[in-house]
Amino acid sequence: MGTEKEQITKIRGFLTPDRLVVVKTDKNISFLVDKGYGILQDGHLYLYPTEALYLVYKEILEVYDDKSSIIPFKKLLEIFGKEDSDIWIKLNLYTNLRKRGFIVRKGIGGKISFFVDKKSKDKVKRYLVEGVVEGVR
Repeated sequence: MGTEKEQITKIRGFLTPDRLVVVKTDKNISFLVDKGYGILQDGHLYLYPTEALYLVYKEILEVYDDKSSIIPFKKLLEIFGKEDSDIWIKLNLYTNLRKRGFIVRKGIGGKISFFVDKKSKDKVKRYLVEGVVEGVR
C-alpha cells in the first residue's frame, strides 16, 4: 500500500489574497476531496493554511504566488504566521491528528480548534478538538 505522496503527482495550488490556497484545475482535486481536504466550491478546492502547509510538507502540493513562483514551505509558514501567530501549533496538532487517521476540518470558537472525523466500519464519529498551549491561560 503506497503513501499519499506516491499515489499522485504534485498538485498546483495558488495563494489567494485572503490567505487561502486554491486548487483551480487539477485532475487530483477529487483525490484531495476524498481524503477530506479543503472546501469544494465552484469547481475549485480551497485549502486552509494548516491543510496547505501539511500538504506542502508531505510534498503533495506546490503553492505558487501571483508571479507563478513556487513558495517554499518555510516562506509559506512565514506568510501564514503573519496572520496567525499560532500557525505552528495548529500545524503540529493537525499533523498529529492526520497521522492518527482522522479527517481534520477547521473548528469553531477557540484559537486552536478542529473538527475531526473518525471512520469505523459503518459509522463516522465527529469530535471537536481544542488545543491548549502549556503555560498559557
